[in-house]
Amino acid sequence: MLRALLVVILAACGAPSKAPPAPTIPLATTISPESAEAAYDAKNWSECAAQWIAVSEHSTGEQKTGALYDAACCYALDGRVDPAIATLESAFDAGYWDAEHVIADDDLASVRAHAKWPALEARAQANFVAFEKSLADPALRKELLALATKDQKARFAIKDQDDKPAIEAVMAIDREATARMKQVVAQHGWPGKRVVGLDGANAAWLLVQHADADAAFQKDCLAKMEPLVATGDVAGKDFAYLFDRVAIAEGRKQRYGTQFDGEDIAPLEDPPNVDARRKSVGLGTLAEYKAFVKQAEAAPN
Repeated sequence: MLRALLVVILAACGAPSKAPPAPTIPLATTISPESAEAAYDAKNWSECAAQWIAVSEHSTGEQKTGALYDAACCYALDGRVDPAIATLESAFDAGYWDAEHVIADDDLASVRAHAKWPALEARAQANFVAFEKSLADPALRKELLALATKDQKARFAIKDQDDKPAIEAVMAIDREATARMKQVVAQHGWPGKRVVGLDGANAAWLLVQHADADAAFQKDCLAKMEPLVATGDVAGKDFAYLFDRVAIAEGRKQRYGTQFDGEDIAPLEDPPNVDARRKSVGLGTLAEYKAFVKQAEAAPN
């Protein structure tokens, strides 16, 4: 199963050619990555697979391939090996490339004994080679992913608000990451999908999202990201999260409802239309997001 660094990222049009149709079971009212994640966390594998298939049918690019991959994982966890294999093949046909994740993912354990597994693994490896060749700076991608992993590991190590050593460690990492991101942005402009891949660009966003000690730098990055959303070089949801972060830092209302103030969403501009704005950048409804955050906070580390 794919897991985002901080926010669910989980995205060509039409139903995949080889994947089986979604099971004929009642689905949640809203089809979204958040509702699919909720089914996964609830270990409702059949609904999880159906949700991700539905997400893939309304997605493009890496969101589509990621949704197909996640559907395959849910089929595998449900003991439905043949649909899992067919859906993996559809994911590879659509360009899914994360061979390292495919090989290591425990969710696919039931598939690895199948005679087709060596061919599936080979396809994943071939897709990854092609993916790396497509990037302007594959080494930078690896560096950004490593920095983002370090960021997340440090934050998950904080036991509570009084854990000063862990909090100070996070602040030191944020300073290091901000300094490095300033070098990256000075060299590349915003490091988008063409430079470091969508996951590398997401890692870059995460590091800037946590650069709260330098609000001017965050705002500069936001301006550089905005025109790249239309080209697909920046994920809309990454732009939305940073937009809201900058707005709140400047004392304005947030636009997309991504930031909390205590236990509730921070003040919004034009609240009645927030879900339409969220949908425009690939986010689920505000109600789904609130439920997802609440569930994540309640889960053990």
